[in-house]
Amino acid sequence: MKQEDYEFDIFLSYASEDLKFAEKLATRLNDEGLKIWFDQWNLKAGDHLSHKINNGIEHSRKTTP
Repeated sequence: MKQEDYEFDIFLSYASEDLKFAEKLATRLNDEGLKIWFDQWNLKAGDHLSHKINNGIEHSRKTTP
């Protein structure tokens, strides 16, 4: 994929106990102009979870462990 083909700059993955930190990080990165895939922002009720996550990973330049 070419850089312009990516919908997101970063796919943010985190453990549930780190939600508050992950949300602060996602907000800060977003405020810096990066496009973030963050489940709290990108998943909606009724979404097919694995499909949406895989799509987010595929369309992100970077993923976080």
